[in-house]
Amino acid sequence: MPALIFDWNDDGFNDDPSNPNCRNGVPFQTKETLIANLLANGATNYKNFIFAFENGEAIGRWSSQIPRWAKNQTGTPNVCRSIIRINFLGINILDDDGSTIPDDIEEFTAILG
Repeated sequence: MPALIFDWNDDGFNDDPSNPNCRNGVPFQTKETLIANLLANGATNYKNFIFAFENGEAIGRWSSQIPRWAKNQTGTPNVCRSIIRINFLGINILDDDGSTIPDDIEEFTAILG
């Protein structure tokens, strides 16, 4: 079960002082809307910054339909500082405290490019 970890950038949702918490000042272009989009596309939400998916194909389906407004825009802060993708490949490697160590971690911010 792969997961995406978002390092949200609230400045990316507050770029227009006339309408706070809305990207480009447009209602519904919010972090909450983007989180709802993740959930509607099969993600499981853990504390609004970790989103687990059933498999890699599910992440691919979500990433192919990310709303255009959420993508990087010249002159506007990005909505995320970074996104990290963690893949668990089914190998149980235990850390010193007994927790499972992810098998593969990759920087995944380019999906918002």
